[in-house]
This record gives sequence, C-alpha cells and structure tokens, in this order.
Amino acid sequence: MTDLKLERELCDGVQRHAAYSRSNPKQADAWPDAHEEYRDKEGYTPEGHWGGTHADIGPALDNPEEAIDVWMGTFYHRIPMLVPELRRIGWGQAGPFAAIDIQSFVVPPEGEWTVVWPPDGMKEVPIDFAGKADKELPNPVIEDPSQNFGYPVTLQLGNTKPDAPSPQINMKLLDGRTRCPAGSRRPTSRRTPTWRSRTPGAAPQGQAQARHDLHGHGEWYLTGNKISWTFKTGS
Repeated sequence: MTDLKLERELCDGVQRHAAYSRSNPKQADAWPDAHEEYRDKEGYTPEGHWGGTHADIGPALDNPEEAIDVWMGTFYHRIPMLVPELRRIGWGQAGPFAAIDIQSFVVPPEGEWTVVWPPDGMKEVPIDFAGKADKELPNPVIEDPSQNFGYPVTLQLGNTKPDAPSPQINMKLLDGRTRCPAGSRRPTSRRTPTWRSRTPGAAPQGQAQARHDLHGHGEWYLTGNKISWTFKTGS
C-alpha cells in the first residue's frame, strides 16, 4: 500500500497557484495556460508556478471530495493520480479554483504494475464524463469536441525501462456479452512521462445505463498478458 501523505510545501505551492487563478480567471479557463504563471500577472510567485505545472487544476465545487470525483471522471487528470509511485500530494483552494499537486513527489518505479479504473468490484460507478465539470482540457477524444461520452475506463501499465517498446494493447468494454460502443484513447501528455504510465482508455459513446454490470478486458501482445475485471454502474 502506497504511503501517500499531504506535504506542507506542496500545499503552499498549489495554494498560491489557486490564488493566482482566482486573480486571473481568463487564464484559468485556457489550456495549457491554466497551469502557468506569468511574471507580469497579479499574484505571480515561483512557488505557485511550480505548483501549477505539477498539478491537476479545476473547479473547487463544494468540497475537495467533489473535485477529486470530477478529476477521476476524466482521462488526463485521472492518470497521474493513480500512479503507484506517487508519495506526497499538495492541496490548494481559492474561491472556485482548486489544485492538487500530484507530480512533484513521485519516486522512480520499482517494478512493473497494472492499474485499472474503475477497479474490480466497484459499485455505483458514475455514468457521466467529468462529473459536474463542463469539459476536460485538453479534449481527450478530439473526434468528439462536444465530449458527449460516458465515464472513462482506463488501464495503466507501469514500466521500469524507459526505452522498452510500447506493447500493443487491445481494450474493450462489455455489457454482458455485448461489446459496448466506445471511443478509444491513448492519452499522452508532457505531464505523464511514458516510462511511468502507458494508458489506453475507453469511453462509452453516450452515457452507460445505470445498474449495469460492465466488464473491462485488456490484452497486450508484446508479453501475452491479459486482464479482465467487472464493475457496476448506477446506484
């Protein structure tokens, strides 16, 4: 089990960046500008700039738990939160702006790993993409600019060798024996180094119906490994 803790210094950085975002709301609504701080803008600090470039950023909503739920309902914001080598995080909030540092304190990988989300056996899985947020920036499925798709299902593979070839992964989502229509995505981002996480994902086209048992299946052909898991949507 990962020893994940809040780090005071990281909290200070993202708190400064949340305050900067509150002072510069137009910048906070743009990507990738939302992660940056500029010296000629009100509220700039080096600590805030570092925090912003190593954080998930989004609407604070009513409490931190709701903000986490929104990020977990996306592709790009979810991926770094599930990396097993993450050891320390920082939280900051100023008005409607929240930030969580999930990139500053990540140790080198110690071995290969696999993480799926939703996890096996999870119940009451949401059906909405991004929860209460409008959209994710950047758009993880550029073919659908309206982001009219359901809660994403992701499979992350950790690798200790940065020069290892990427495995060819076939991922599908099943409702019983029927394959769900889903868009596929392999997110890549400067904030998610490939040596740390290789992540294919699938998002149902439209919202999945509530109270369904869904099955995720992934198979990667470089090593012949495969994984299957089950989760339930709705309440």
